[in-house]
Amino acid sequence: MVTIKKYFYSLIVVIACSFVFQACATQQLEVNPGFGKKVPSEAPTPKAPVTKPAEGPEAQKPIWKVGYKWEYEWENPETGKSGTLIRRIIKEDTSDGIPCFVVRVGKSQYFYTKDVLGLLTTRRRGKDVRKRSAPFQPLAWPLRVGRQWNNVYTREIPQEESSSNRDYRFVVTKLEEVTVPAGKFKAFKIEGYYSSTGNMAYEYWYSPEVNWIVKKIRYGGSPREERLKSYTLD
Repeated sequence: MVTIKKYFYSLIVVIACSFVFQACATQQLEVNPGFGKKVPSEAPTPKAPVTKPAEGPEAQKPIWKVGYKWEYEWENPETGKSGTLIRRIIKEDTSDGIPCFVVRVGKSQYFYTKDVLGLLTTRRRGKDVRKRSAPFQPLAWPLRVGRQWNNVYTREIPQEESSSNRDYRFVVTKLEEVTVPAGKFKAFKIEGYYSSTGNMAYEYWYSPEVNWIVKKIRYGGSPREERLKSYTLD
């Protein structure tokens, strides 16, 4: 008889505990719908967002010819110095076997690669004074608002037997109208940043109408602004 009573009491306790557990589970489901559900052992890793160029006008790489000329006014906002300069394509040549357009500015010659129109070599009085392992490329074709690219290279100064690494990040931010002494132009604005710090290094305004840059601002050690005064494409 005692054994039957103990069994009966134990059964009552089990049933009571079952009701209590069910009530708790119901309460958890009300505040946490995921309670009691199995969680996958490995959740999918979210992908980083990709910045895509916006739909809109594009600027293809311009066709350069010997004789093209661009005249600029420039000023240094820190020193107050100013002046004018002329960039003229004087010939086609090579630098370390790479086909280039040679642009003369004063006594210096600048070698722009034909494939991307990036500055590769600077030469003065027949000697290379600046050499780059890859072109300095603030423009990437076709230009389109939203396009971004990295520009990494090593710059050498042969006379000083020195070199330094350069790492920039460029982005085409907008297409806007810009006014310079040569007139008003629709231009793609390109911003250049130091990849290491994120600080702005350059701003460019490229106009397909003149096949080159109508305005440029350089920040940093020797700040300078250039604005197009006139141009000749013949």
